Amino acid sequence: MEKLGSVFSWLLATAVLFWVIYSWVNTIINIVSLIGNLLGGFLIIALLLSLVIAPCSLLLLLIPKIQKSVPHILMICSIVWGINLWFSSFHHTYEIFGTLGIAIGLVVAGVGILPIALIGLLIKGDIKTFFILFGLFAVIIGTRIFSNYLYKKIQTHPPTLTLK
Repeated sequence: MEKLGSVFSWLLATAVLFWVIYSWVNTIINIVSLIGNLLGGFLIIALLLSLVIAPCSLLLLLIPKIQKSVPHILMICSIVWGINLWFSSFHHTYEIFGTLGIAIGLVVAGVGILPIALIGLLIKGDIKTFFILFGLFAVIIGTRIFSNYLYKKIQTHPPTLTLK
């Protein structure tokens, strides 16, 4: 009889744990949907602006007094792209796998949303969207690496060209 009580306690604890996780994931889904609805237009405008600002900021490398701000501008642009990538991945993950996919993605420190979305897009056969998300991820990583490189280069080799 004692074993039956411990099995029942274990089953009850497991059910409560699943209910807590399910409630937590649904709350996160509702919050992300609300944020996406509230910031949707702003994120699109920020994305478009950053797509113009990032290449134009490279021209600022020619002006010695402004060179130090270029890595920061590029990093901010990559953050804007990253936010858009995360929201897009969240949308595709929820669309393909539902709450379970979101729960698995969030367990991996929130970063798992992108791999789950990419796997789902491959399973679904949406290769175009897969390459768009993967390409945006590659651009984000490349921009951050280049930004860090520029920052270190500018710190170690101050500009010698002066415009008079």
